[in-house]
Amino acid sequence: MTKKFKRLSLETSGTNEIGMKFFEKHGAINLTKGEGWLNYNFSKKDVKKIIEGSKTVEDIEVRATEPQDCEQILNMIRELAEFEKMSDGPKLSVKGCKI
Repeated sequence: MTKKFKRLSLETSGTNEIGMKFFEKHGAINLTKGEGWLNYNFSKKDVKKIIEGSKTVEDIEVRATEPQDCEQILNMIRELAEFEKMSDGPKLSVKGCKI
């Protein structure tokens, strides 16, 4: 079965010159240079500390999703698809959204 995809993201250390040259040779775009994106990862332990600790950081609340969040989540997915130039966009609706 063939699966379609829109993007492949790979990571390498900023000191791995061979890896960076390989990616760029094959058409990869360094989003750090091109678009200013930075990639952050949290360990499971760190995520747990965020959830269990202070629930607000600079007016951002971390909480479980609720059914009334479906519309906003869908809007964020659509905005991301537009940013990523995915003209066909996501085929989603909030009808029957279950959280």
